[in-house]
Amino acid sequence: MNYAVANSEGVFIREETLDGDESPIEDYGYEDEYYVGQKRRILESPKGNLSKRPMKTFTTNDTSNNDNEDIDDLFYPRDILSKITGDLDEAEKDSSATANTMKKCSKLDDKEWRKMILDVAELIYCNEAILEFELHSFTTQLMPQTYLKKNLLQKKAEFLIKRIKATKEDEEINDKLVFEFKRFALETVVNIILFGVASDAEKPDVKYHPLLLITKTQWLFLKLMFRLEEEKMSSILQLYLQKAENLLYSRCSQNKVEPVTRLYVAICKLKGDVNRVRRFCCEAFYYTEDLAITLMFTVLTSWVEIFPMQDDMKCYPIADVMVQLIHLKTTKKPQYKLHALKFLLNQYYGYPKERVNCDEFLKDLTQKYLDNPTKLSNFAIRLYCKYREANWLKEKINDILKPMVYQVPVGDNKFKATVITLIANVCQHLHLGSRDKYMTELREWFSSLSGGNSPKLIKQSVQYALNMLQKKQAKCEIRAKRRTDPILRER
Repeated sequence: MNYAVANSEGVFIREETLDGDESPIEDYGYEDEYYVGQKRRILESPKGNLSKRPMKTFTTNDTSNNDNEDIDDLFYPRDILSKITGDLDEAEKDSSATANTMKKCSKLDDKEWRKMILDVAELIYCNEAILEFELHSFTTQLMPQTYLKKNLLQKKAEFLIKRIKATKEDEEINDKLVFEFKRFALETVVNIILFGVASDAEKPDVKYHPLLLITKTQWLFLKLMFRLEEEKMSSILQLYLQKAENLLYSRCSQNKVEPVTRLYVAICKLKGDVNRVRRFCCEAFYYTEDLAITLMFTVLTSWVEIFPMQDDMKCYPIADVMVQLIHLKTTKKPQYKLHALKFLLNQYYGYPKERVNCDEFLKDLTQKYLDNPTKLSNFAIRLYCKYREANWLKEKINDILKPMVYQVPVGDNKFKATVITLIANVCQHLHLGSRDKYMTELREWFSSLSGGNSPKLIKQSVQYALNMLQKKQAKCEIRAKRRTDPILRER
């Protein structure tokens, strides 16, 4: 049987071939290794846990049709549901304190857990709601530390965070500590949690909960939020997700991305909210530039089924766009984990090592949109074009995007108006000078689409496009003035 060996960062080290009854849980002299199913499944347990759970190792051999298969292989789970169910069964054998903690935190009994697992599996493989994806705007907010300083609460927050971290992972959150948090407004509580989580530098593990790859600090804050949810703070989890998104999309530093994201994914995983995490990944690539690399690596190592295999794109077609954007990234800073992410996408998910031809990829993307227009494929075109160089994008607008308007079936005015709006949105990503002649060329082309007896819907979409170009022109002029005016530059 063949096993792929990876370290705790998710980076593959080597492949091992084990024969006969040889145990896959031997000490090979590497720290923090864990085994990863080379083809379809990932195991996120450190080796210390694996030695206690040898039946959780996934083989890469498919012997389902072999009548003479090794009897030991019958006990190796071949899918993620078997792994989770096995972990749940094993969790029941742990100490009663740990079992009670998990039950109280999740508020689900054993039957409900198993039902949730099946519901999540159905969402992952069958749900097409993500195709109706729409980009959400975000609100730039104060950093948690700044918010607490402004409200003279930083010292109090640091004291409460210290008390939370002093709690043992198998203990209940102290009632007095819960009461201290209940005295604050909901927004303040979430800012304290973000402040505490963002500075977390511990290594994640699955020992705190069989479904979650999180640190002790993240686990304790998760238990705290569930307790507060029971104590009339019913929207605390939702507010954490919202504020975490705003923080990551606006002004989050690289070292805060992983801990904030891991707790975000843990909440969504317990709620079975697959599409929220997928939307989160889409928006991260749109808003966060290179930080999307770290965020994506954290998401995939926390919840592997979020991203489809290369040969199974139906449930999440924008994944191919993200892979191409990852190949276009050029950062060399090791903390961003670009190399590890590329390796994971190739070795585990089966995506190519190199990017495809950009021109051909955009042509294919637009053709798929014309054949099957969805909101997600519309966004995919915008996302792919957002960070491209101006000359390349101008050329593709002329050669690929403008012709789309004339390929819309005659009489389908709604779709034609949508395509016009799409092109206007893509034009917002052009990095042009304030006096660039291409702006004039675009205005003339958009205006030509609403001539004669054009339907009202077409005229409205053209007017939208012209307004967007005007705003773009104003931004270019302000940017040009800042380069020459020292007073404006300081602002």
